[in-house]
Amino acid sequence: MEVSGMLAAITANNGPVWGIIGTLLGSLMANSNSRKMAYDKQRHEDWTRFHDKKVTLYGEFCALAVDLTQVLYAVCRTRKSTQDDLIKALTRQNDICKNFTTLVSSITLLGGKKVNTGVGDVYKAYNELSDAMENGNLNLQDAKEKDFHKALADAREAMREELGLMP
Repeated sequence: MEVSGMLAAITANNGPVWGIIGTLLGSLMANSNSRKMAYDKQRHEDWTRFHDKKVTLYGEFCALAVDLTQVLYAVCRTRKSTQDDLIKALTRQNDICKNFTTLVSSITLLGGKKVNTGVGDVYKAYNELSDAMENGNLNLQDAKEKDFHKALADAREAMREELGLMP
């Protein structure tokens, strides 16, 4: 018997079996496609779920980091001024530090690994800059100020990357 004759015999005698196999293959392909669509949808939702909140937090963090340095300079300048001016500057610094710490905690919960590392580096650099300014060491102060601004730039870059704002 030749090959085409065998195929004809198999098809003729097992038509319902081939119909079942075709139905099963079609069902498997449809199920696979629906799983892929559900996976893609879940991935997109995970990526965008906290996107607006992250944008807000990251923006506030960067603004407060700049405010912190300005207040730190104001405190150092007012140390030689009146006690009332010093108290106002220290109170403002204390308020901004509280907000900054709260933002760092929120970012730690929502941010990715690179962002968390960057935020931690900014926080550490600010403390080192503050200590250098308290001690009055100008050379150390300049170095720590550069470290702070570099850490802030790195954190901003990590935030932009996480938000998909970098090419």
